[in-house]
Amino acid sequence: MWLADSTLMSLVGQGAFELYGQPKWTFGKNTCNTYEVFAEVLHLPEGQDLRGYDYIGQIAANKNMVRMFSDWFLEESLAMMRRLIDKAGCDLITAVNTWPYSINQSDFVNKVEQALKRHNLEPRNLEYEISGVDQIDATGLENLRALKEQGVTLLLDNFGIGDNNLFALTKLPFDGIKLARCFAEGVPQDEKLVRILVSVAHLADTLGITVCAKGIENGDQFEYFSDLGYFKGQGYMIGAPMPEDKLCEFITQFAKKD
Repeated sequence: MWLADSTLMSLVGQGAFELYGQPKWTFGKNTCNTYEVFAEVLHLPEGQDLRGYDYIGQIAANKNMVRMFSDWFLEESLAMMRRLIDKAGCDLITAVNTWPYSINQSDFVNKVEQALKRHNLEPRNLEYEISGVDQIDATGLENLRALKEQGVTLLLDNFGIGDNNLFALTKLPFDGIKLARCFAEGVPQDEKLVRILVSVAHLADTLGITVCAKGIENGDQFEYFSDLGYFKGQGYMIGAPMPEDKLCEFITQFAKKD
């Protein structure tokens, strides 16, 4: 369903997007204290529900909407985490995405700091998944370095495709990488792909960073990445993006409590 920019901006301002969270499983410990946030559903005033992802590209093309949506998304993501921590009784990490344009703004760090304070959260509770590194300018680089120094985790998202490559690891102080979804598709049958993934594990160990595999859809993939020593995994086999109440049930069941 097509929406005019003015309509979509108004809906963002009204908080019409509903956030879902998708679990990120910690291999070895078999726990889940981390989840990624998505603007999954767009609720129209008339009562119709649309798929939120279908409108992210339209938002990305309008800088005014990018700033508005980024501010709203961070605020609501942290508010959601505060509620989940209080309900589940355990410490959590929420993974969020934002656009390089927002990262490059001079007030980016201050906005993050103030949002964390409003919800009584620590920098360690926040994880930024970043792609499009080639679009991050000098101000954005300093912003991310400042957040990392405070304890915010930085992950290079969609590693292995496009500009999210090995060279990107030299540009920013990433704590880890998150593989592009396509790398999980051929595991464990594709021998060449398996060798590449083993090399990624060695690379991460050499650099002292973590690896998260996404797109895990079956038990064979889950066991392979776990045996390989990857840090975390994400995919529908572990858990699909789910509304807050379902996510709370999942976290209460699988999160480490101490």
